[in-house]
Amino acid sequence: MKIKILRKFIALVLIILLINSFGQTPITIYESVLKLGALSEENLYYSFQAGDNIVFDFEEINGKELKEIEIVELPSFSRYMDFQQTKIQNKLVYVNQKSVFQFRLKNGAITGRVCKIKIQRIPESAEKQSFNTGWEWDTKYDTAYIPYTQDSLVGYDSLWTKEFVKEEIGSYLQEEDLLPGGKPVTIKSSGILVHDNPREFVEIRLPANIYTSNQTKKVVAWGFWFGVGVSSAELTFLNNKETIKNMVTTVAGISDPIAAFAIGAVANLIIPSGDKLDPVRYAITDLYNKELFMKGNPNYIYYTNGFGKGGTGRFTEPNMCQGVYYLCMKNENIHDRIDVIVKAVAVVEIKDYQYVEYDRLKVSPRYVTRHKERMEVKTSQVRVPIE
Repeated sequence: MKIKILRKFIALVLIILLINSFGQTPITIYESVLKLGALSEENLYYSFQAGDNIVFDFEEINGKELKEIEIVELPSFSRYMDFQQTKIQNKLVYVNQKSVFQFRLKNGAITGRVCKIKIQRIPESAEKQSFNTGWEWDTKYDTAYIPYTQDSLVGYDSLWTKEFVKEEIGSYLQEEDLLPGGKPVTIKSSGILVHDNPREFVEIRLPANIYTSNQTKKVVAWGFWFGVGVSSAELTFLNNKETIKNMVTTVAGISDPIAAFAIGAVANLIIPSGDKLDPVRYAITDLYNKELFMKGNPNYIYYTNGFGKGGTGRFTEPNMCQGVYYLCMKNENIHDRIDVIVKAVAVVEIKDYQYVEYDRLKVSPRYVTRHKERMEVKTSQVRVPIE
């Protein structure tokens, strides 16, 4: 307590001495009450003339401490700083050169503060008494030279090289009989007294695509045909051959009517007909749905289906040209069995390749790395005295 009283007394004596020395009365440039919110900060800015003495007074009206109080000579020279103060009287700061000063008040509490602030200046002489303590923004330019490297084109290098290019030298279509000679199938009747399963299936396994460095073999289409009554079906199939004999001569490698039908060379194939032939319900499925079909589950899914004394189907989609499929058939006659013959053919596209050697001129750019500098100008806004 005695030390605080002594400090106040010394500050008062100094002010009196300054007034007597300079013969100047303190000029009040700010006197007001500031309300600082919780965890907030307030800043006051004023210009001062060289030779001025700043007199700063602060008091928290309710006697509560303020976390930080600082006087800064801009841009960043801290001239005075104190912590956890409730009152500061007659704090003197001498001004060496004309500058803008910042008076920073920071409240670190979660409750507000009410501060009484008074800022005065004591001029060095009567000539400096009239001074505008306001400030203005001034744009500062900071020029820097940034080093960097850059690759510069200085010429080209040419080099002859050997290059081997894979080129197609020929392609053709080839038939592949998936059920050599045709597959005869007997479909039992469901019967009246003795109940048999009136369903049968034929597995159709497509050849795998083959890719080598000199040749590729790819299934591009496949088709199936079946007819009721073995003898009648065979006769009908022979009629198919005669019908398309002259229609497919322009398609190299294609002679089978089912192959011609599969690639679209003919629109339709003949199927057996006759009153004594019983129709068959049929569908092309995968393995899972074949099992459902054979168990009599009506919820099986098929790729194509139909009902008749014969049937046909063809597929050209790439995803349908690989794998295993099943021709499922059901006898709707509850008294007699039905004999059918099933045929299926895949069309394989074969491409032959060879590697051809070419002389290639390779031109490469040649660069050198150069060290350079670029000018970079940065701008900033600073507070400066108006006068």
